[in-house]
Amino acid sequence: MNLRLRLEKRFHMRGILKLLVVVCFITFGTVALEQLCYRFSEVYASWRANWVWKEDDHDGLAAPVLRLLPLSQWADPPAVKAIISPELLAKRESWYAEQILSYTRPLRDELYEDFRRGDDLHDFEVREVGGVKDMALPRLTKFATSEDVENGDAKRVGETLPMVNAILLHILPPKRKMAEGELSSIRRQLEGQFVSLLERGVGCGIIYAADEVELISAVEKLRLEEAMLSTHLFSWASGESAHHLAKAVSIRPELWAAVVFDSPDAESFLEVSPPLECPKTLCLMPLADGEQQGELAGRMIEWAYMGRQNASPHTVRMGGLYHLYSAEIGYSHAELAFGYAYLLDCLKHIGHSEEEANRADLSVGLKHTSDDEFSDYDYSESGFQELKGLASGHMLVSGLDDDLVFSENPVSFDCQVLRDYRAMKSDVAELENMEDKDLILMLGRWFENNGKLEELGKHDEVFLLYYKSLRELESSP
Repeated sequence: MNLRLRLEKRFHMRGILKLLVVVCFITFGTVALEQLCYRFSEVYASWRANWVWKEDDHDGLAAPVLRLLPLSQWADPPAVKAIISPELLAKRESWYAEQILSYTRPLRDELYEDFRRGDDLHDFEVREVGGVKDMALPRLTKFATSEDVENGDAKRVGETLPMVNAILLHILPPKRKMAEGELSSIRRQLEGQFVSLLERGVGCGIIYAADEVELISAVEKLRLEEAMLSTHLFSWASGESAHHLAKAVSIRPELWAAVVFDSPDAESFLEVSPPLECPKTLCLMPLADGEQQGELAGRMIEWAYMGRQNASPHTVRMGGLYHLYSAEIGYSHAELAFGYAYLLDCLKHIGHSEEEANRADLSVGLKHTSDDEFSDYDYSESGFQELKGLASGHMLVSGLDDDLVFSENPVSFDCQVLRDYRAMKSDVAELENMEDKDLILMLGRWFENNGKLEELGKHDEVFLLYYKSLRELESSP
């Protein structure tokens, strides 16, 4: 009897041990797979970082658990500058930049290979834009609205207009100050870098400026003549040109959405302090010794610190970053990838702070709109007409022969109004299969008929632009 009991206990113990081994194996495999996805999948890494921050910002259900995990998203910048040495402060700031941008590693890998391979701009249009003679534009277009015609950007409604998600301006010294062959070498290098951004909808140009006055004048002219294209401007400068860019930003910070200071000249850059309303800023600096290098690091960290002074959670985390890199041969492409990945991340969050400031009011306004008010529409008839002349969406890809290539799948007109309304009406089965363009037309008509369209447009400019474009296309012959 005792033998039988002992055998049963051993059997149960073995079963428990096997179960624990299986659980441990599954847990280890899941964690390993998740880490591999985070390291090599740009989509997953970006999604995870944004989800973690969103849960933390809104104190979501998963937030208490996530805060216990050793995630790089919980990295904090150095808090008190006075209590640590300048060298240690620089290292901590650089470590913080690497941690907070760890989710861009897959993107940086892709950019690194693109830069090493190099490419030219033969697939893209290069022309003068707003006084900037060396401007390459991505293959993005949109249909002109009546507002575009009124502003002089188009001759007629429905005309295809070039568009960009943002513009990156590389600031260089005047051509007369460059040695023979230097300009052509720089242009070849920049072309290889521009292609990756152009493929992501970012226009890329070069401005030659001798000082901040010339730079501000060129940027103001670009904004005046090409207001639609130059809504969001990024700039990158190094050496003496970084001083000119810093001075220009300190005088007119509102002209830029983000700037990158790459290895600025120490003597001149130390003269410029960041403005109170500083745009998003990335400071890249090679490892070097010397008292002046320590002072330069301190000044660059001041710019990074001012870039983080904003109410937007995203801007607080990465509105200003400082990163040290090795000056040895072979590290240049890696650091370029770091800088461009930062700009592309800024591109994803353009207007983020404004949306956050308006989101609460917009959501409340929609939620207080009664079901009866929206049900004034006959869902079987209103807003379901096919748009004339529009097979996909407002954004098209233009081929080299100026033909238009359309997607066979319905395009997404993503905007805050649409997201809020779908969330509010999640129990309405008819809306699940309703295309975004039809729902935008339906909602836009209701707001317009009730005299609330322009007021809503102040909260969500994207929705207003979509509605006006679709309305004009529907009414055009």
